[in-house]
Amino acid sequence: MDVREKHEVPVLDKQIFTQVPMSELANFITKGFSQKHVVLICQHGIRSVAAAEALQEKFGNTKKIYSLKGGIVKWRDYFIRP
Repeated sequence: MDVREKHEVPVLDKQIFTQVPMSELANFITKGFSQKHVVLICQHGIRSVAAAEALQEKFGNTKKIYSLKGGIVKWRDYFIRP
């Protein structure tokens, strides 16, 4: 799940990543989601940690929630296809 705002680049493949900007996360949490395993990503890894904490608080141990350390900046070559 990409928690960056919609105007941020690089844009990731929407078939692989769901985009839920931090500004919309509270609304997303109230609706819930079916995935049992969630990896959160952002540009540098800071917002994804905050999002992971919010999701963990809401869903507890019912979901496995991870934050990608270092964000897209660190892992760019793995996410962006040539």
